Amino acid sequence: MIIKIYSPPTMHIALSAQNTKDTAHKKNLSRCISFTENSSNDIKTKAKEISLKYDLLVDDILCDTPGVLKNQRERLRTLGLAVTALEQRTKTDSSNAEKKPMLDVAITEKIKYICDALPVNRKRNFTHDNAYLLRGNNFISEFLSSKETSVDKISYAQLLSIGEDMRKNCADPASVDQVAIKKFSTVWDLRTALAQ
Repeated sequence: MIIKIYSPPTMHIALSAQNTKDTAHKKNLSRCISFTENSSNDIKTKAKEISLKYDLLVDDILCDTPGVLKNQRERLRTLGLAVTALEQRTKTDSSNAEKKPMLDVAITEKIKYICDALPVNRKRNFTHDNAYLLRGNNFISEFLSSKETSVDKISYAQLLSIGEDMRKNCADPASVDQVAIKKFSTVWDLRTALAQ
């Protein structure tokens, strides 16, 4: 027969206080404490991106979108590359004032705002520059700023496709197919109209 006898641990306050003073310095204690900087907005943005991904995966046509099976960090980086391609398109549109711009004024302002706030370092490899990641994250938050529509997943799929084109061409915005950007612009305009 086995008998377990429980006795609460004993702790001498004077002895443990002396040991604590000797072994733990204030500097060491501050290194052990970490703070998270996630806000509820970050969590909502990441949840929205995951929701859009699963919307693509259950769609028979959109499930083959390039980049949809990557992890979330890489998908956000791909979206950031797409935002960079759209930024480049807005710059070329503004230099050709006589032509009708390809992107709507509202989306152009949002892209300009995102890219101005998060400049990329062209000297670094795009896979190591977190500005692309944050650009993608900020663009996903645009989906949260208006009501959900039926074309959200199409816009998301087109952005992933544009970003994958950029990724294949070493983040060169000039290499992106202008027809893909025009299609994105048309769907985004439809999304904006449906969200009102």
